[in-house]
Amino acid sequence: RILSCDSHFTGLGCNSCVANYYGTECGKYCKPVSGHYTCHPTTGSKVCAGKRAGIDCDDCVDHFEGNNCERCVQNYYPTGSCNNLCLSNPERYICTNEGDKQCLQYRTGSDCEDCVANHYGEDCFKTCHETSSFSCDESGEKECKENYYPAKECDTPCVPVPGNYTCNQVTGEKICLDGKEGEDCDECQNRNKEGVNCEKCIDNYFGETCSKFCQETTNTSTSYTCDGSGNKDCNEHYYPPQICNTHCKLVTGNYTCNQTTGEKICVENHFGENCSVHCNEAQGNYTCDQNTGEKKCGADYYPAQECNIYCQEVQGNYTCDPDNGEKVCKSGKHGRNCDECEKRKKYRLRLCVDTTA
Repeated sequence: RILSCDSHFTGLGCNSCVANYYGTECGKYCKPVSGHYTCHPTTGSKVCAGKRAGIDCDDCVDHFEGNNCERCVQNYYPTGSCNNLCLSNPERYICTNEGDKQCLQYRTGSDCEDCVANHYGEDCFKTCHETSSFSCDESGEKECKENYYPAKECDTPCVPVPGNYTCNQVTGEKICLDGKEGEDCDECQNRNKEGVNCEKCIDNYFGETCSKFCQETTNTSTSYTCDGSGNKDCNEHYYPPQICNTHCKLVTGNYTCNQTTGEKICVENHFGENCSVHCNEAQGNYTCDQNTGEKKCGADYYPAQECNIYCQEVQGNYTCDPDNGEKVCKSGKHGRNCDECEKRKKYRLRLCVDTTA
């Protein structure tokens, strides 16, 4: 019978370790501390409880802290595993309870380092949506595409049109070329010009400045064509040059035409507007009115415009009828020359005296 066991042993055969000693030699001391560790039943090594670590289980395993190592250290998630590192960046993202990065508004990317489409700037709040008139640079500023103005606005299109206008490179305003005007610079400043470059005159205008008017016309009062300089070129039988408002054409032989004025020049013994009145003073008995050709009877010649009957009044015998030149016998007279007395009267001293008295 064994009366006593070696130190740290116990049991009938001294084959067991006393309390808190472990190992084949029972030389390993280990006394459990509640909440910190237990002891391995064979080796006596401390078995840390929960998330404890260290020789005496006074520390926490990586990423844990607290009296009972019950919470994650800063920037580790989620509670219970604390195996997800998320370093807070308030300018880009926040960390979720799971330790995932939740990008702030308008941010994207694995580290929320980029802006979502059409957003720019440090905070991604600046917007720029590319259109047909502009693109966006890295800072979100508008970069005008070709033929759009002004810079950073790009809302004024201007495509130069040869012959009409160029574009102001700052404002995009159309700059009409010399001689052009209008909203699209497609009108000629000189309203009498036309053509792509206002290089020609409109109909009926002539000269370098197209200021001379000449419209070809043919009527009873005026007749002419226009030469290349806009001068009137009188048609045949129209005078004077550059006016062409007097018609003169030889048709009867009664007149000739003044080659400068077109005035009708009546030939001898012809008068009137068209020289159609014939009057020849050489035939005697009358003279001719130089304007109308009207015959003006000489003394004692009748009737008017004929002047072919001679009648000279004889005092006491007769007078002359002005309409036909016939002799009108005075009372008591008769005969061809009114020099005979009526019956019962005798001619005495140019008077017919009654013989019955």
